[in-house]
Amino acid sequence: CKKGFMGKECGTQCPKDDSGNVCNGNGTCFMDEESKEAKCVCKKGFSGDKCDVKCPTSENGDVCNGHGKCTVDGGKASCDCTGGFTGSGCQHNCPGSAKSDGKVACSGHGSCSVAGNKAVCACKAGFLGDGCGVSCPQKNGVTCGGEGACSLENGQAKCKCKQGFQGETCQYECPGRTADTSCSGKGKCLLVGDKK
Repeated sequence: CKKGFMGKECGTQCPKDDSGNVCNGNGTCFMDEESKEAKCVCKKGFSGDKCDVKCPTSENGDVCNGHGKCTVDGGKASCDCTGGFTGSGCQHNCPGSAKSDGKVACSGHGSCSVAGNKAVCACKAGFLGDGCGVSCPQKNGVTCGGEGACSLENGQAKCKCKQGFQGETCQYECPGRTADTSCSGKGKCLLVGDKK
């Protein structure tokens, strides 16, 4: 068969660009025996039916920085990043992914996105830290028992309880509590051991 044609009778034409380059010069043509169509197998870094779409690559030529798969939608290439990586070329390693060998972003407790030129995590409720790896104290599955706010102090999650609540998970209600006082406003609520 002449260049650009396939099949028993050379009647099947390979995909070409407007200049007549088979697979845009970015791949090789083969005959798909199942569909009986000529198709392109693209070189590394190219995709699409005619190998006419350039995939995002690193300076070393790794497609999607070696951390994703190149997909084509509407004639445009983009990277579908593996867990733990994000960015248009999967160039950013998400915080918290080291705990899962780079497979899960944000320790599995948040979503990863790019802000500026780095990956950041937006943690789910009840988790804190750059990689969402710090769990807030909970009572009955509710962060700070629903009676406080969780924050990081020296790398540990702690509850800051609302007025009238005490304890690691704000599990103790002070006697004589109102919206803005404890002990009916005539004393101070203290936590002693496991009792208030």
